[in-house]
Amino acid sequence: MENTYEPNYRIIDEIYLKEIVFEKSLTSTDVTIFGYYKKPFKEKLQRVDYYCEFGILNDLLIFSKEIGDPIIDVITEKLNDDDPETSLVIDVENLYGKPLKIDNIVLTIYRPFEENENGEWVEVNDDEEFYIIDSVESKEIFKEKNSKKRNFKNDFEKHLILLENAYKYYLQLLEFSIPKKTARKKSGLKDELLFRLALINHHIVK
Repeated sequence: MENTYEPNYRIIDEIYLKEIVFEKSLTSTDVTIFGYYKKPFKEKLQRVDYYCEFGILNDLLIFSKEIGDPIIDVITEKLNDDDPETSLVIDVENLYGKPLKIDNIVLTIYRPFEENENGEWVEVNDDEEFYIIDSVESKEIFKEKNSKKRNFKNDFEKHLILLENAYKYYLQLLEFSIPKKTARKKSGLKDELLFRLALINHHIVK
C-alpha cells in the first residue's frame, strides 16, 4: 500500500526576517529565509528558518506593502545586475537596522517530512526550527474568508435546528393518529429527500 503523508499545517500571523538567500537563476525558485519568531510571554526572539518558492516570497513582500519595498528594490537590483554570483544574499537585518517584522499577513507552514526505517513518511523531528511556507495571504483577506465560513456554518446549524423541530412535529402528529402522509405534509416534510435528511438528522441529535 502506498504511504502518504498529510503535513501538520500551522498558521502564524507574523514573521521576522533576518536574511534571505536564493539562487539567481530562472530554473531555481528555492528561497531560504533566516528569521525569528516570538514565543508568547518571551521577550527574546527565537531563531526559526523557512523555505519557500520565490513566488511566495514575492507575495509576502507585496502584502507587507511599503515596509517591504526596500527588499523588493534590492532583489530587483540584484537580479538585473551583471554580477557573476549565482547565490544572492540579502541582509535584511542590516538593511533595516533590526530584524524586519511583518505582521499583516497569515502564513500556512509545516515541518518537512522524511521516510523512516519502516518506509513511512513522518514529520522531521529535530531541535532545529525549520518550516516550509505553503501559502501566504493578507490578514485582511484571511479574516474575511473565515468570517464567511463562520456565517455559512451558523446558517447551516440553524437549518438543522429547523429540520429537527419539523421532524419532532411530525412525530407529535403521528401520536394523534394523523396519517403519515398528512403528518409529513403538515410538518413541511412532504419532499422525500427532505424527510430522509430530517430522519438522519434526528438520529444524529439523539
